[in-house]
Amino acid sequence: MKDFFISYNRHDKAWAEWIAWVLEENGYTVTIQAWDFRPGGNFAVDMDRAIKHSERTIAVLSETYLESAYAEAEWIRAFINDPNGQKHKLLPVKVKPCEPEGLLQGIVYESLLDKSEAEAEDALLKAVQKGRAKPEVKPSYPGKTRADKRVTQEKRAFPGNQEAAASKPVVGLEQLQEVGVWVGRDELVQRLQREFLAPNHDPKNANSPKVLALIGQGGIGKSSLAVKLLEAVGVTMQSATLAASSPYDGVMCFKAQEGSSFDEIAVFLLRALGLEPPESIQQPKQIIGHIIQGLQQGRYLLVLDNLESVLHPARAAE
Repeated sequence: MKDFFISYNRHDKAWAEWIAWVLEENGYTVTIQAWDFRPGGNFAVDMDRAIKHSERTIAVLSETYLESAYAEAEWIRAFINDPNGQKHKLLPVKVKPCEPEGLLQGIVYESLLDKSEAEAEDALLKAVQKGRAKPEVKPSYPGKTRADKRVTQEKRAFPGNQEAAASKPVVGLEQLQEVGVWVGRDELVQRLQREFLAPNHDPKNANSPKVLALIGQGGIGKSSLAVKLLEAVGVTMQSATLAASSPYDGVMCFKAQEGSSFDEIAVFLLRALGLEPPESIQQPKQIIGHIIQGLQQGRYLLVLDNLESVLHPARAAE
């Protein structure tokens, strides 16, 4: 039994394949016509088998999908098996502007419209999860903060190791290497400084970027770029210190090695934030929540290098 059958119109094949790829990359099993209906097979039999042997159906919504009689037959099969939606058998995912009507109108859908790839992937994975959508981290207080003795205009210090926070530490810088020849990326560094590392950047402002992620294959210069960005805020390989006048509260650099684990990274980050790590990490999501809360209390530069060796150890070894 597969987790999902992807129902789509041929005009939305690219979207259907992207959805299938993201789901399989995150551990789900999928049946999709483009990959699983092979030459020599019987289309009607393959379709019947795919729908019958899939726990849930994802309907890739667009105008052409809604106008297709074949697509209608596919999603109605899932609807009949769960007419009140309690089992979430049918999950519509809108990829192009359209307005579902009839029975389909009453089913809550997930929209990927106007989202970046990272945002769309996050939305898709949250949509397919069963159960409540309660966030792992406590939401920020949405009301106005009353000005009293408990709140000041200055940024609050993270309630961990106050002495460590005051010293503005640079942790793990020795794991990075000095940049040798640096050609053709000065403009990129300057742009990132303007957009993310500007002294007046406010991480608590909803319009300010919260995360700067440098993603790419190994050997293309991500670590070198990170070193240059650190130098832009006064951190050099020689000094390994953050100036007292810097608006940042700390710098943390971790280069994963072969055999590195999530536990190792979690302990490193917790200690760098002045928190005492637990004796054993049995609930990774809860630990991630503590780390995120700590990072949200200040302004930190965090460099996680060679992370693929932890997230995808088999792929990194190839």
